[in-house]
Amino acid sequence: NYVTFNGWTVNGQAVDVSTYPITQNTKFVADITCKYDVVFKVDGNEYNRQIVVENNLPTIPATPVKDGYEFDGWYDALGNKYETVFDLKADVALKAKWNELTPVTDMQVDAIIEEMITGDTFQIVAKVLPTDAYFQDVLFETSDPDIISVTKGGLMTANNAGTCTITIRDYVGYAIK
Repeated sequence: NYVTFNGWTVNGQAVDVSTYPITQNTKFVADITCKYDVVFKVDGNEYNRQIVVENNLPTIPATPVKDGYEFDGWYDALGNKYETVFDLKADVALKAKWNELTPVTDMQVDAIIEEMITGDTFQIVAKVLPTDAYFQDVLFETSDPDIISVTKGGLMTANNAGTCTITIRDYVGYAIK
């Protein structure tokens, strides 16, 4: 923490001790300001840092985002969750805690075709499993678009004679067919 000496006070009033007339017992009180270092970390990296004056609140930073995870809150080194940061009396490092959302474990492809004639089209129907997985996107790729092209929606079109591979995968790459 940081302590700044602002000067001396007598009965709550700022005074210059070098010129203050002492005519009786006088109690001089140091006027200090305490500041605290508040660091918010995400996956070990500094996300936000604030120097906060005592009796003030830091600004809670924007909620961080991490693919496949839900933000659970800010936690100190002892595992205490901070809904708000109040009554701050020391430097603190708060870490983002995450809960993993349901990951993709497999993919279901309803049907696939082995051969096509130039000009043919075929709609691939695929979905990720489990059905409540966080990432529902299915991506389609072709090894040679001159032979077979495939749209983002999974519509294959035979363009020329030849052999190629169509890869079907989820967004993260957990399931590939």
